[in-house]
Amino acid sequence: MHVEILRKSSIAFPVKAEAMSRHQIAKAYQDEGKGLPLDHVWRTGRATHAEQTSEKVGTWCMSMDIPADVTRLISLASYSHDVGRLPQAKRQIDGEKIEPTDHGQFSIDVLSSRIRHLFSDEAWNIFAEAVIKHSLRHTPPLKDFSSSEAWAVCCVVRDFDKSQGFDSALAYTADRENMQGHAKANRLLHTTSNPTAETGAIDTLPGNPDVLGEFLSGRTITRAHCASYEAFMLQYLAWLYDFNVVEVREKVIVDGGPGIVLSYLRTRLGSTSDVYKAIARQAESAWGLTI
Repeated sequence: MHVEILRKSSIAFPVKAEAMSRHQIAKAYQDEGKGLPLDHVWRTGRATHAEQTSEKVGTWCMSMDIPADVTRLISLASYSHDVGRLPQAKRQIDGEKIEPTDHGQFSIDVLSSRIRHLFSDEAWNIFAEAVIKHSLRHTPPLKDFSSSEAWAVCCVVRDFDKSQGFDSALAYTADRENMQGHAKANRLLHTTSNPTAETGAIDTLPGNPDVLGEFLSGRTITRAHCASYEAFMLQYLAWLYDFNVVEVREKVIVDGGPGIVLSYLRTRLGSTSDVYKAIARQAESAWGLTI
């Protein structure tokens, strides 16, 4: 359904507008990143992730015969989606309580003055709504969008955000420096003696729904509820519950990222532990995922 909506779209978004917007977005990542400590994993990492996501979704759109103007808009939304992570991180460092799902709105707050004038009203409304709602815990239903095109663009942006994340699964599970950076950026219970926040268990921050129970019930996990790195990676695996284009999710599984995450959990939790066995059963039942 998403592809059909996008193929029929008549959104106008010229090459020049896309190129000028992309230049301004790159500057926004640089400018906002300067407010973070030099060692913060998001300082340059979010821009790299966004660039890779944008390229990947653009290639997919072309393979799906989605019109060039629509492809440019989707690709640009994917490039823009994580600008808001940078002011979010800065405000968290300063002691503010910020919801992780707010970063879509923060992205538009940063970008509006830089690129709004390059869009028609129709193109901007679709772009902004997709970016704002891409960061919500669950994909909102069609009825919550101002147009079917905004919904379809948001769904595709969300899917490829996750797809690119799974492409980086090895770095998230084997690169110790990267893991330490994400433990710190995502405010897990890391310490000097345990900088990755690994505990060998699926630990939930007190006062929140049990992370393991959420996963086993077929629900996505709120990142801010995770205490241990293992819980954070279970949250990562739970992204598979919220793909919108089935073919994209299937390709993600075939490409092996989810299997890497599941292997990490097996190693950390123990292949014979009841917790790991329950996770593995759920992964096989929900997605046919085995290792």
